[in-house]
Amino acid sequence: MEADKRIAIKKLKGSAGKGKKGKDALANAELEWDEKYKALMDRHTKELSDLQGSGSEPVGVGPSENVVPVEEKEAVAPVPAVAPVPVPEEEEETPKQKALAKKIRKRQQALEKEKAREEQIAHEIANAPNPRQIEIDAIMELHLSKHDLEIEEIAADGNCLYRAIAKQMDYLQSGDDFDFRKIRKMCAEEIAMNRQDYEPFADLEEMKVASFGEYVDKVRESSEWGGHLELRALAHSLKKKIVVYATEGPLEIESAEGGDEEGVIRLSFHRQYYALGEHYNSVVNKASQ
Repeated sequence: MEADKRIAIKKLKGSAGKGKKGKDALANAELEWDEKYKALMDRHTKELSDLQGSGSEPVGVGPSENVVPVEEKEAVAPVPAVAPVPVPEEEEETPKQKALAKKIRKRQQALEKEKAREEQIAHEIANAPNPRQIEIDAIMELHLSKHDLEIEEIAADGNCLYRAIAKQMDYLQSGDDFDFRKIRKMCAEEIAMNRQDYEPFADLEEMKVASFGEYVDKVRESSEWGGHLELRALAHSLKKKIVVYATEGPLEIESAEGGDEEGVIRLSFHRQYYALGEHYNSVVNKASQ
């Protein structure tokens, strides 16, 4: 009906003209169409009211269909609407952030490189020849194996020279009771009684003493390591020839009274045996072990 109204008004505009009469004609036509529209709506309202009041079944629903009354239907809880989770937009890195990230990457690469280097060094050390064993093998090959001799290990506590000689004296003079304290005392007494022979060679600085007397006391009572001077003193005091085997060659120290081969004290000298410094071991015949 609205379309019919527009068509009629359009035709009227074309024929009514632009004066007062034309405007009045258009107004009257608008009013007539409004009244027609109102009457049509009133009629439709009345017909709808009559149809509902008659109790007739809704159109399209037959008596054979199983229609469930509205009040008997189970109430269905409405599904709550879920708000969509906003996805944050990825922010572009600033130049400062990029520089920091680059610095972190370089630092990480440096750490990984250093770790790989340390692992390589550890691997090389673990698989490298043992300096201690190399030195032992050299002493055995150069001096001991061909004479059927071998190294007997002595404790490393600063008394190794005196312990090794005490062990040798036990082998050479079974029945005598030798220990490193007795050997130290014999060494100190020899040095003290023949001061003129030993004082020029006594290294007070190395022994950390201020006088020759203190040097002698330290030989007698401390656990200070013994060297060539003490070997000389013991060879004279024990009246034994002392032979020290080392990679550089054997060192032979004769006593003032000499000595036969059966009474020789045999030691091995090691520079690489322990990390703390030099060390003496005893050397024995394989048959005696």
